[in-house]
Amino acid sequence: MAALRTVLAALLWGCAARAAEPATQPTVPHPTAPAALLPEILHYTISLHGIALLEGSFCFGLGAASYEAGLTAHTVGLVDLLVHGSSVLHVDGTIDPAGAVHPRAYAEHSRLSGEDYGVAMGFADGRPVLRDQHPPQERYRLPIPDDALPGAIDGLSAVAVQSLAAAQGRCPGDVRLYDGRQVRLLSMRGETVDTLDRGRSAFAGRALRCETSSTMLAGYLKSSPVDGQSRPRRGRLWLAPARPGGPPLPVRKAIDADAFGDAVIRLDAASQALAPGCGGEGWAGGKPR
Repeated sequence: MAALRTVLAALLWGCAARAAEPATQPTVPHPTAPAALLPEILHYTISLHGIALLEGSFCFGLGAASYEAGLTAHTVGLVDLLVHGSSVLHVDGTIDPAGAVHPRAYAEHSRLSGEDYGVAMGFADGRPVLRDQHPPQERYRLPIPDDALPGAIDGLSAVAVQSLAAAQGRCPGDVRLYDGRQVRLLSMRGETVDTLDRGRSAFAGRALRCETSSTMLAGYLKSSPVDGQSRPRRGRLWLAPARPGGPPLPVRKAIDADAFGDAVIRLDAASQALAPGCGGEGWAGGKPR
């Protein structure tokens, strides 16, 4: 389960809740208002040395004072033959007048080789509140100190923060992310605008590039040395509207995968949904396979 969740965490794109200073460099083109009547639907593939490991579909709806996001992901190819895994995640929340993101409810349902894993969280007083978790934390991971949780948000909510920041031409700063099992510090810095070639991706054009770093702070796996798990993982992230008129979203990412090299996340397709909402089973295939 740890390997699958590492890949899924990469697909969630890590972003920051704390804004950096506005960039002085040219900004990425974006709509004049960060509001979408219908959510964006993006399809991604994560690969290593050209071999596909995971496919995911991401639903993202952004309004003037609210947001909603959903993610489905599943293993493919050789990885799927060795150990089949899939996940479905969903969150909704609000955006205050200052542009700060406040998640309301988060849920995840994952399956690995026939075994179910799940998390349900609410949020109160600026911190996540765990409502359900199976299997329990102590089965595979060390406990999370209470002082590690204030200010933490889930990864899907972080994408809303990321989109709002990129619409202003800047990379977010630092954020604590909590997925119900581990706490990570994610950092995104450096407001450079690149021109990306299409290659095998569905995107080509100008994109804001952010240098990223992800460091585990709590919730370490019992089966691995803490020193190795707490090593920062570096990467690069590019943000731009995935389709004309859409909000800035991740269009490409490369993440350090230790001795295996960089895992590459590419955008395969982007469209606008035909109906509002990222919940339920209709927009991207529903429950884990």
